[in-house]
Amino acid sequence: MFGIFKQKQIKIVNKEELIETLTRILELLRDNGFSYQANAIRKPLQYLYSDDEKNFVKYLLTSDIWGGSGAAWEVGGLKPREVEREFEKNFIKLAELMKQTGIKSSKAESVSGFFKSNIEKETQKAT
Repeated sequence: MFGIFKQKQIKIVNKEELIETLTRILELLRDNGFSYQANAIRKPLQYLYSDDEKNFVKYLLTSDIWGGSGAAWEVGGLKPREVEREFEKNFIKLAELMKQTGIKSSKAESVSGFFKSNIEKETQKAT
């Protein structure tokens, strides 16, 4: 009636950056033995490659990626620390790319803020 329940149309304008970022997250997870989490990232990536925007968004916003314990974003202890920092930076970039595309996720924004804070604290300790 008034568009209250109308879902905003998503138009992926940064597909290559999304592919690059998701692929790197997948590689980092896979290379560090987190195959379940890597598979969670692989699903939306496959839909992105095939230009299936609806399923891309559906599988990108799952609890397997953004949920609590066991979710892709929450793996920790990647070694060495530079690898973990790269992992965090890629999740920050993913949240920014989602925002650019119009994909809203308060959890993605929260995770991005958490990782930014971690990196900032570490940088302050080093100086």
